[in-house]
Amino acid sequence: GAVSLECLPLVMFEQVTQRLRPSWLQKGRGLGRRYSTGPGNLPPLKHKYLPLLPLGSLLIGSYVVMNKMQEIEEREKKRKEGPKTDKLQLGGPFSLVDFDGRPVTSADFSGKWCLVYFGFTNCPEICPRELEKMTAVTDAIDKDMGDGSLVPIFVTIDPQRDSCLGVKEFVTQYSPKIIGLVGTQEQVHAAAKKWRVYYNVPDSHTKKDDYIIDHSVVAYLMQPDGQLAGLYPQEFSNEDTIAGVKRRMKVFNKEAKKRIWKADFSTVLPWTAEGWTMDGWLRHLGVK
Repeated sequence: GAVSLECLPLVMFEQVTQRLRPSWLQKGRGLGRRYSTGPGNLPPLKHKYLPLLPLGSLLIGSYVVMNKMQEIEEREKKRKEGPKTDKLQLGGPFSLVDFDGRPVTSADFSGKWCLVYFGFTNCPEICPRELEKMTAVTDAIDKDMGDGSLVPIFVTIDPQRDSCLGVKEFVTQYSPKIIGLVGTQEQVHAAAKKWRVYYNVPDSHTKKDDYIIDHSVVAYLMQPDGQLAGLYPQEFSNEDTIAGVKRRMKVFNKEAKKRIWKADFSTVLPWTAEGWTMDGWLRHLGVK
């Protein structure tokens, strides 16, 4: 009859159970070696996947790197586009004087793209650099979209020292296209307030010709309808500003064409107060 394993001596029990084990476990003598490390002690099925480990690591690493690069590209794209201006209400009606002494209002720039900058002629470094940038941007836009496509405007925040002649000499050394605007302290303050321009004029105890004005350094892109289209602080390079202005202008022009097309289309189709109706369409065709 069958022999019970319990009746076998311990040595014989070990020999019998050793033969009953799978071949891949017989190499490890004793139960303690079952989970020992080393290729020789792993099941054949696992050996097949060992070459795939480097490939898996490479794929995971590539995914992480691509994700990081995409994040960097998104941040760079947002940086070049500049701050969001959808909810900003900047600009508005103003009344100043140009460098030839003629009164100028915001209505004179209606229907035009304008790049507006607030500064002062005695600025030692920042304002000259910003006017150089303004000149480069204007020339690039005019070259790409035609002369007069962008109107550069310089508004002084120092009417106490900046005369019409002084502003004219200052801006024309950078470009004859730049329009310089001056005014009384009240007029300048009112215009700066509409654009939320920060500037700090020293008190009256400071010598008249010996002071520097701390002010915000931003170029404002205004649409033909007078709405703010973009903000370009001093950190923006010439290339970034040019690309940003072109992008804003193209988006606006594309949307304007859609609005014109929709307006023309609405005059052709039989729209009613409730919208398009079949009865209206039939009447339009002369059926009813």
